[in-house]
Amino acid sequence: MNDFWEELNEAAGEDTLITKGGLTINFSRKELKEHFGILLDKRPLECMIGETAQWLLIPSLFAIYSFPVILFISNNLFYTIMASLGLMMSTSLFNQSSYNYAINKYLIKPAVSPIPKALINLVFAILLYRDGHNVWFLMSPFLWWILNDRIPLIYLLSELILLKAKGWMYNLADPDGVLRQVGIYWAKKYELDITKSGKVQGIKK
Repeated sequence: MNDFWEELNEAAGEDTLITKGGLTINFSRKELKEHFGILLDKRPLECMIGETAQWLLIPSLFAIYSFPVILFISNNLFYTIMASLGLMMSTSLFNQSSYNYAINKYLIKPAVSPIPKALINLVFAILLYRDGHNVWFLMSPFLWWILNDRIPLIYLLSELILLKAKGWMYNLADPDGVLRQVGIYWAKKYELDITKSGKVQGIKK
């Protein structure tokens, strides 16, 4: 099962792995092999890191998809920005707390595509146009999409704001913490013995 496969490069002179998309895991391949052990015979590291990269997109997806809906309901741009930003930041705070493969594959993966993003913005732009709003109001969801996805300035700013809170909640950076959750998920799936930190110790007796 090689879905979510992500090519990995080990940074020269550093104990880090970098994906083709630019995601950085702050452990070497050797360290991760020692941590996940026999799990890697069943679920390749490349796939688990691909799952990690996908799961990390949840906060920005919440922001992108919620914005046109909230804007249409509220008809208030400031309230929409605050509400959508709040959804993004709250989901970002808890993305290290759990992982589910089915949600990642069948919900998150399709939502990442630009086609559904464009469709939801287009549908609500038409609805807002019918309500008599001006062109800048109609274009605001598209601009929000760009600033959270293509040029993720708002997303990066929100992550800077959350940096201290996440440091207090977790002992790992987001990619590393999510990868740990992915490992825990698959270890339980394959009935492997794991420690509280997610280290795979072997087959359950």
